[in-house]
Amino acid sequence: YKQTFPYPSPFISLHKQQSRLFPPPFPPLSHQPFLLPLSLQPCVSPIMALTKLTTKLLFVAILGLLAFTQVGHAQFFNGTVGGDGDGEGGDGGDYGEVAAGGGRGAPTKEALVPAMFIFGDSLIDNGNNNNLASLAKANYLPYGIDFNGGPTGRFSNGYTMVDEIDQLTGKLGAVETAQGIGRSIFFVGMGSNDYLNNYLMPNYPTRGQYNGQQYADLLVHQYTRQLNTLYNLGARKFVIAGLGVMGCIPSILAQSPAGLCSEEVNKLVTPFNQNVKAMINNFNANLPGARFTYIDIAKMFREVLTNSERYGFSVVNRGCCGIGRNAGQITCLPFQTPCNERGQYVFWDAFHPTEAVNVLMGRKAFNGDTTYVYPINIEQLARIG
Repeated sequence: YKQTFPYPSPFISLHKQQSRLFPPPFPPLSHQPFLLPLSLQPCVSPIMALTKLTTKLLFVAILGLLAFTQVGHAQFFNGTVGGDGDGEGGDGGDYGEVAAGGGRGAPTKEALVPAMFIFGDSLIDNGNNNNLASLAKANYLPYGIDFNGGPTGRFSNGYTMVDEIDQLTGKLGAVETAQGIGRSIFFVGMGSNDYLNNYLMPNYPTRGQYNGQQYADLLVHQYTRQLNTLYNLGARKFVIAGLGVMGCIPSILAQSPAGLCSEEVNKLVTPFNQNVKAMINNFNANLPGARFTYIDIAKMFREVLTNSERYGFSVVNRGCCGIGRNAGQITCLPFQTPCNERGQYVFWDAFHPTEAVNVLMGRKAFNGDTTYVYPINIEQLARIG
């Protein structure tokens, strides 16, 4: 059972008066995951974290856990799991068929955790964004072109990184799900939009108010408060994803005169990642019973971009689906014809990686060494009692 709480504009910076929570009627116990429409409107300057909001989120999550003890098996996705099953772009590994319809399936092993809760942005959304009042949608072709369920709202041609991690942790039954949140994994990945849709926007005053270090300090201060709230509500196992090589995404490449990576943007987000790692070290040292793992997304992406041929990628500087320079000036439009060799592209659209890259990163995060995931990988975290 995978519970995802996406934000239409998942800023770490939140404005208390602009947040709105719209819980839907409790869903039928079917193959559909429990969706919680949540709208967090961004503001220019980050304000205090929303303790009441986080409390409501976790309360609904616990209700979801209890509800699924009434059924024998809970499906993970909005339909069947897709992909071509060949581990394209990944590190190998054997995958069985999914009972619901084939494609890339779950490993044949016992579930490692009772549940997985995901807080994040479009890089890890599995389709809950469809239920939110947002202009950013991915519920049309060619999104989902390599996913057996078709377009689900995932901002990719197929899997997201957390889809792959979810498969590697195994399928969950009702009894295991009822064991509670203490052994569950809380995956949190956000921060990109605080830069792409705030600090780097020309009409926003944020950049004039804070330098790069000050902005990173402010964001991670808010981040720390939000994660502390989850801990106080019972969460103990956390996976925190850092920001990627933002200066090399097609959207930024399209703005570069030479079409090259913007090291200015890459350096801008470096203090954020450094602060997040320091936050994790502090949590691990001072929160009793807590285990925090950090995924170094930037290091993973640099490895892929630097050694692209080794991983089977031949196109690293443009999206598979998009318009304009580097296919990054306008992101993938409805029914636009994407590239044919999607497995050879690093980027799917102006902002998001392809399924091949997502699977690769998911596997490195799951069982990789401390080069990419620190201080322990997700498999090791999951096996802690």
